[in-house]
Amino acid sequence: MTYFNELVEEDKATYEGNVPMYEFYTHYQGSNSYYIPEGYRGITHILLDVDKELMDNYTSLVARMDEQEEEETADGTAENTAGTEAEATAEADATAAPEATEEPKEPVTQEMIDAARQAIMDSVQAQVDEIMAKYASGTPFVDLIDEYGTDPGMKQEPTRTEGYAVHADSILWDKAFTEGAMALKEIGEVSEPVLGSHGVHLLHYTRDIPGGAVEVTEEIRKQLEEELLSEKETAAVTEMVEGWMNEAEIVYTEEGQAILDAAEKADAETVETTEATEETLKEDQ
Repeated sequence: MTYFNELVEEDKATYEGNVPMYEFYTHYQGSNSYYIPEGYRGITHILLDVDKELMDNYTSLVARMDEQEEEETADGTAENTAGTEAEATAEADATAAPEATEEPKEPVTQEMIDAARQAIMDSVQAQVDEIMAKYASGTPFVDLIDEYGTDPGMKQEPTRTEGYAVHADSILWDKAFTEGAMALKEIGEVSEPVLGSHGVHLLHYTRDIPGGAVEVTEEIRKQLEEELLSEKETAAVTEMVEGWMNEAEIVYTEEGQAILDAAEKADAETVETTEATEETLKEDQ
């Protein structure tokens, strides 16, 4: 257990207070972790599919609104420098041939987005009412997932009963999904319909996930034993090879030296990339 406790402390020093880094390495990089940051909860959910035309209209309006806001920001910046450039370009603009321009799109308003969102919610309201009535009458939420849900991840164990691990600082989930999950107050509570990028969710606060050291399963115990054995074997071989190299006079060919140089360069680039990624994740906190 000493080796396990050392690994726990190492991971705690790396991930405590930095959930984005924890999720980046454990989820995207597939790294093992023997420590779980505090604050995770298990969330199961029912994903309701939405009419594609309604969803496309909504997402298109949201995207156009984002573009408008970016353009307004850019225009505001440009106005600060336009005065000094206007005189220099006025004469050229006056003599230049007119350019064909696209007909401007109708500006998107928040009212248009709200209406598109409401159309989606109205389209699934009958299903939502049916689901919530069954849940209120005692039907287990997991059975409702089986009957109504369309997320394949909710059809498999252990996710089906334990839920997705969601944290307020998670980078794995849709923002609306995360915010809806963390807004739930009590285990067993079901959210109001939440519109995300994949459809409408009914989120269920299934459990709290204990922070700290992971549970030592038989699988983990066996894995650690294999790691320790491998480390000892590697150390013994390394010591033996280093002894041979110290006793021998090694001369590298040009081709061999080129291979060594390329390997060292690749290692250095990998270290730089890793450090840059970690720095970005720290800045996001």
